[in-house]
Amino acid sequence: MKKIALLALIVPFLFGAAHAAEQYPARPITFVVPFPPGGATDLAARTLARNLTDHLGATVIVQNKAGASGIVGTQYVANAKPDGYTLLFGASGTLATNPWIYKKLPYSEQSFEPIGAFSESPLVLALGKHHDFRNLEQLLAYARQHPGDLNVGSAGPGSAMNLANQLLQQMTKTKMTDVPFRGSTDGMTALLSGNIDFMFDYAVSVAPKVQSGSLAALATTANKRLHELPDVPTFAELGYPEINLRAWFGLLVPAGTPRDAVTKLETALQMTLNDPEFEKAIENQNSVVVKGLTGPAFGDFIAAERLRWRDLIKAAGVVPQ
Repeated sequence: MKKIALLALIVPFLFGAAHAAEQYPARPITFVVPFPPGGATDLAARTLARNLTDHLGATVIVQNKAGASGIVGTQYVANAKPDGYTLLFGASGTLATNPWIYKKLPYSEQSFEPIGAFSESPLVLALGKHHDFRNLEQLLAYARQHPGDLNVGSAGPGSAMNLANQLLQQMTKTKMTDVPFRGSTDGMTALLSGNIDFMFDYAVSVAPKVQSGSLAALATTANKRLHELPDVPTFAELGYPEINLRAWFGLLVPAGTPRDAVTKLETALQMTLNDPEFEKAIENQNSVVVKGLTGPAFGDFIAAERLRWRDLIKAAGVVPQ
């Protein structure tokens, strides 16, 4: 009887301990960024990871898994165990444009559970200092007179940079030679060294180099002039309102992730977005915090963006690979 009584006391304790151990999150969380370290996307991801760590009470570790226009890292998360411990840094390129750039993708919209959007970033047309074009029209005039002579860098097919290149050429009736790189960081290195002529990149990467005099900026895809680049006009100001592409970023998890984990991640993201320090940090990266797109609303947004980018890609004449 004493043994039975003792077991009666121990068993509930063991079950209680097991239940406590299962509370999410109970260990570090991996935040997969499907792009190389050092670029604007990586900086935004690390800013988000620090804040999620504070609000979740568990360490969020950024892991870069770059390759194939973000496909490698995105596929990795799609195939990960759906337990809430593997997060995806989702981007417009991987989720909205890749489906129209590549004939076959190893993931689909059904592969993920959307947590929420958190920021969007405009692009800047950055020009190497080995050119003396003073404005966009001078560059375009040269491009029309010398078809294919200008080399424009990008982060590969399907990237926001590449699509901006395509739209620029279509809207201005010019032809340039696209030079794809593994990521925007490699492209920027080539631009600074004079191996390419210009490229679109995120404002956070371009602005410091323009301010230091190592690059020139001719136009931005923003809705209005950027705080860090007040002298640089928008494409809309210059008569090209169609070139208004802005990359957006969000948080997702593998489909089938437990509802408890999804809810806690949504709550942590909402707390992060409402944090003035986080908003200031994102603005300092020449990006804008996106609020109000969590859970199903973010899923609906991705679906709508996928259709919008499909039409843009079709209009730009991009042929799926």
